[in-house]
Amino acid sequence: MSHLNRRKPYAYKVHKKVAPKTTRTEMPAVQRAFAVGAIIAGGASHNSIAKLIGRDQSGITKLVKRTTERAAASRVDL
Repeated sequence: MSHLNRRKPYAYKVHKKVAPKTTRTEMPAVQRAFAVGAIIAGGASHNSIAKLIGRDQSGITKLVKRTTERAAASRVDL
């Protein structure tokens, strides 16, 4: 009787913990609408809205700028 000497199977895929690629998250539509509405119509400051929502002030500023540009391109009044 022939006995085959087999080696231990090789683990091709090592189970590693995958780190998230980015810490960025998207704001919900209601939160974006509140932020833009409070700044444009309510006269709130960018910094106060950023602290209230938990975002940075530059992100809120970019959101308002992007929203006003899109509204102007679509010829919609805010």
